[in-house]
Amino acid sequence: MRKSASILVFSALAASLGLTACTSAGSGSSSQATASVTTTEAATESETAQEETVANKLSSINIEIPTVKAANETVPKVSLATLAALDFDWYDEIKKYAPDDSNFTTDDRGAIAMDATVLFDVDSSTLSDKGKEELKTFFDAYAKAVKNDDGSLKVKKITVEGHTDTDGEYDYNLKLSEERAKSVMDYCNEIHPEFKDILTSKGCSYDYPVKKADGSVDKAASRRVCFVAE
Repeated sequence: MRKSASILVFSALAASLGLTACTSAGSGSSSQATASVTTTEAATESETAQEETVANKLSSINIEIPTVKAANETVPKVSLATLAALDFDWYDEIKKYAPDDSNFTTDDRGAIAMDATVLFDVDSSTLSDKGKEELKTFFDAYAKAVKNDDGSLKVKKITVEGHTDTDGEYDYNLKLSEERAKSVMDYCNEIHPEFKDILTSKGCSYDYPVKKADGSVDKAASRRVCFVAE
């Protein structure tokens, strides 16, 4: 959580409780000022503890908390679905059922990702034969990971996201990412029809490029198809 946001949240809370800052003008007694300081310190300690808890959960699935950046820079977004699933490590769970050479990883948002170049030919939204083979291997394992022992599902919704690199026009990449996501969704429904009611697809163009350590765009890693469970 950004510090400025934390201060705003606490300020709003303090106002709702009728508390005043110890630097406010007025004729309040020293006991009121002391209470205000004590309340502020307690809130700061609580806020720090909450931030550490979230940070620990994020780091457990390799999500970095975005730092404050200049207004003209893109800040990576963490989807609500990913935040909702912080207590569950899907990657490790899927790995239990997948071959060691399975082609999937996690992106910098923590979503399960497959390399689009393995699934599709250049500028194509039709799954290649190799792509179908790789996708079946992955989704067979994914299907087992998201099911309970009795066959019921641990999730209510799975969104297949298509992502591109930053080359070319945004609208072209949006259309390509939408078509690729739908192709993956359709094939997953074909091999595991029990997911038809909860699988959806969306294209993201290059809204979420993967960045290298130096901040530049990793174009190869950005070309991906993600599975986000809720």
